[in-house]
Amino acid sequence: KKINFLIGTMQDKAKRLQKMTSVLISELETKSENLKIAAELRSNILQAALLAKSDLDTQLVFEFTELQGEIGGIYAEREGLAHSVAQAISEHYMPRSADDQEPESLGGKLIAIVDKLDNLISYFSAGKIPKGSSDPFALRRQANGILQIIIHGDLKLDLEKFIKSFIEENPPLIENSEYDGNSLAAKLYEFLEQRLEFVFS
Repeated sequence: KKINFLIGTMQDKAKRLQKMTSVLISELETKSENLKIAAELRSNILQAALLAKSDLDTQLVFEFTELQGEIGGIYAEREGLAHSVAQAISEHYMPRSADDQEPESLGGKLIAIVDKLDNLISYFSAGKIPKGSSDPFALRRQANGILQIIIHGDLKLDLEKFIKSFIEENPPLIENSEYDGNSLAAKLYEFLEQRLEFVFS
């Protein structure tokens, strides 16, 4: 099922989330000596990343868009999946606004970072960069969310390196983009630096 010309199919999106969440886990473990994620939890987080968008196909989320993620977590629980899988699915859209809290679970935090970054890369590659007060795709909010999760979660992450890895592993699915991989990464990192000032303020 095509979602839009930026990110391909929902299956493409799900595979990217799973792959880059795995890369993110490895990056965090490398940077943080005290962070060693048990094999079972790692497996559960990656399962949640693959299933995180499954509820978008339901009529329930179609009618009540504010339930995206939350209803997916409920479905996962009812399917008998591990609690950590269900919690990560339900939390991965957080924070949804400036007043919303960040995800509590590690899985929710990591999938939220990857999902938001995937959205930013997709839209930036198409030149859909916020200008002035115009931000129809809520990219500033998503960037703020990434930074809030990293800061409040005390996650040790080289964000610039991870952005470059993300783009190298997943070339944007758009032709005639005005950016190559390096310039896209630089533009996005500059944008996140600007949002960091806002988050700190």
